[in-house]
Amino acid sequence: MKITVSSCRLEWFFGIEGAVKLLKETGFDGVDYDLRRGKPAPYPTDEIARELIDEEKKQLAAYGLVCEQAHGPFGMTEKCAFDMSDEMFARTVKSFGYYAELGAKYVIVHPVSHADGKEDEIPVNVEMYRALLPYAKKAGVKIATENVFYRTMQTPEKVNRLLREVDDEDLVFCFDSGHSTVVGTAPEDFIAGVDPVYLKCLHLHDNDGVHDRHMLPYTGVMKWDKIIAALKKAGYDGNVNLEIPLYMEGLPHSMMPEAMALAAKVADHIRAELQK
Repeated sequence: MKITVSSCRLEWFFGIEGAVKLLKETGFDGVDYDLRRGKPAPYPTDEIARELIDEEKKQLAAYGLVCEQAHGPFGMTEKCAFDMSDEMFARTVKSFGYYAELGAKYVIVHPVSHADGKEDEIPVNVEMYRALLPYAKKAGVKIATENVFYRTMQTPEKVNRLLREVDDEDLVFCFDSGHSTVVGTAPEDFIAGVDPVYLKCLHLHDNDGVHDRHMLPYTGVMKWDKIIAALKKAGYDGNVNLEIPLYMEGLPHSMMPEAMALAAKVADHIRAELQK
């Protein structure tokens, strides 16, 4: 069980080598990688993506860090054609190959929703993930769906239904603690409601119970002793991964070594509690 963190904000601030070096020095074992190069989630050209992946792979090896999960592109919608003629679909497929080169086992791909939020979203997501899975298999990665807060996959029952209907061992679940809290379900209850066979990776962060703040665990409203207990009961044995971009953005860059050292201590504490 490793402690890892979403690294894209640090790479925006310090460059790839600077970010990887900082994470090594502050105690992290690896990264949750994302090709985004700024807001609102712009993606690089294929040529630049190739350069970024090559440099990331080089620096991870140089500093002895791993990348075992990564975040797929944002922007897929229910209106996309789920084939390579669609720009967003094709971008997601390409990400599988890029992230596999870094060693990723899981690539998180958000579910899609209907604009009115009323129509059952399970069928369109079954269609999307089934279309993506052959490409993921070819690249050697698994796709992880995620509970999100915008009209889709907001309950453990829906997550279970989706995964059972797709019925493929290469589609798994990434639990996001902040998203469950924003939609009104305590993270420990969401974890308890998902079939544990699906739970393979995490996006751990805290918030104020209303907004998706991506704060450091233990600094918001969540009950981390209960979350840890739920993960233990589910038999979770994957990495402790923090997704805390707004925590990083809110501090002066000069304070980032101390801030990330604290984040690593928090992740290590969660790991230690899980391993008791």
